[in-house]
Amino acid sequence: HYYLNREYYGQTAMIKIPEGVDVCLDLRDKMYFADNIHPFDIYGTLTVMDSQGNGQFITTGKNGNSGGFAKIKSTGTLNVLGGTIRRVEKDGVTIYVGGLVYIEGGTMNISGGALIGGIARANSSYSAQGGNIYMKGGTLNISGGTITGGMALSATGKSAQGGNIYAGPMDGVDAVIRMTGGVVSDGYSDQNGGNFYLYAADLTASNGAQILGGHAVQHAGNIGIMNTNTNVVLTNATVTGGVAGGKLSDSGQGSGGGGNIFGYEGTLNGKTAQEVWDLCNAKLAEPEFSARGLIKSSNVAMIGTTDDPCSDLKWHKLIAEEGKMDTKVCPSFRPDPAVNIH
Repeated sequence: HYYLNREYYGQTAMIKIPEGVDVCLDLRDKMYFADNIHPFDIYGTLTVMDSQGNGQFITTGKNGNSGGFAKIKSTGTLNVLGGTIRRVEKDGVTIYVGGLVYIEGGTMNISGGALIGGIARANSSYSAQGGNIYMKGGTLNISGGTITGGMALSATGKSAQGGNIYAGPMDGVDAVIRMTGGVVSDGYSDQNGGNFYLYAADLTASNGAQILGGHAVQHAGNIGIMNTNTNVVLTNATVTGGVAGGKLSDSGQGSGGGGNIFGYEGTLNGKTAQEVWDLCNAKLAEPEFSARGLIKSSNVAMIGTTDDPCSDLKWHKLIAEEGKMDTKVCPSFRPDPAVNIH
């Protein structure tokens, strides 16, 4: 059990935790800084905690490596009970998968604390996957704490998936993610999967778990489901505020928005496609799923339309006369026909 009694700067060598060895690092409201190094390879068990408050482990990661904080091997376990694990970018240091943690068949348990600001950045050879956590198989259990602010950033000819978490298989075995609490929020991908990109993984979220505010420039603001073998089960979980392709939705789930506003709590996969299709079509026939109903339930404050300068704005007048919309609808001056002279 190691206690941090003062600020520590300059870890210069990777620490290997052998199989069968348990190590506990108590930050004790202090800061630990690892510069240009991949701090931990975990074959045994590492537990990070903070018995006194707001300690931080800050890492730049190592250029060209993966897992800016740790790699968890198939025999390894990382427990995060408290404190903050944060990545800061440094010139000349690029991590393309697992900005903070790379799970390689191992297990990660998060019951407190926070993982913040991991960045996976593509280069000419590799795509960016998993800003905070990259899973190659293995298990991620989240019962508390926060995973937030991860980013996956593409490069020319190379893609970006999973702002916070990317999950794929190892040796044909899918990754497993169990959320029984905690928060995954504000992940960003300049392509797909703002918070999650599930290539081959089972995700269950229950007991008040929250998946919030993911942003994907192309598809799937909160949860990207990219394989028909992937299963997602949501029970008493909140999935909201996802933005995909510039569109706000309650979940941002699937390939381009949409999701749990339809109230489906079963498993999303190829076998349940017809069931989901029938449910969604039935819901769309209900008044609250009309265009105005969805605008209201999504708490849209203002809509701006684009209008020809010669438009009589009759629909704007009708909306104003009705007085039934809480959302403000405003015209926008769009003189394209006047300036596009050939």
